[in-house]
Amino acid sequence: MTTDPRLKPLSELQVRALTSPLNPARVSKRDNMSYLEAWDVKASLIKVFGFGGFSSELIESEILDVREIPQRNNPSKVNQKVTAKAVVRLTIHQTGSVYTEAAIAGSMQPDITESMDMAIKSAESDALKRAAIFLGTQFGLSLYNNGRTQDVVQRILHPDMMWPPVLVDEGEKPQPQPEEEVVVDPEEYGTTPEQHAENKALLERALQMKAAQR
Repeated sequence: MTTDPRLKPLSELQVRALTSPLNPARVSKRDNMSYLEAWDVKASLIKVFGFGGFSSELIESEILDVREIPQRNNPSKVNQKVTAKAVVRLTIHQTGSVYTEAAIAGSMQPDITESMDMAIKSAESDALKRAAIFLGTQFGLSLYNNGRTQDVVQRILHPDMMWPPVLVDEGEKPQPQPEEEVVVDPEEYGTTPEQHAENKALLERALQMKAAQR
């Protein structure tokens, strides 16, 4: 098996970011459903993996259905209801990871072109968000747990990205080393070795004389 030398494991900082709780301010709500906006997911991809650190490819798109729906406020006119499907492939260049997801979305506009464009864009955005969910809590995985924002991954066992870091066993902890003896160099304090020896001799003589007087 050949390993691509360009691929690298996630750094500790990246893993720490991916396993952090989701900021509630990032969460949008609609009809009792919690979700992340597509722009927020893209911003988070840039934050964690850098500009150019990932790619998102629309590998399939299809208009599934088109029908005319009378406008509610003006039944004499119609909206063009379009249903579209999109398949998106998300690639993380650092690790070589590839995630592929599909989504179906709809749009209803008076203009058929605008309705088709909006339907495909919405399906593409939803497919990207579904693919990014494989990257964990920061990309909305925790929201599937009743809208919670706490990290749902919690622990990673892969040796290249083990998290939290494994603590060393008590028996393997390095023993504290004895402090090194501090040796004072007399020259650092303005005296030469000769002066230092002379001062020491004078001090000893003074102590002897004081002891003799007692």
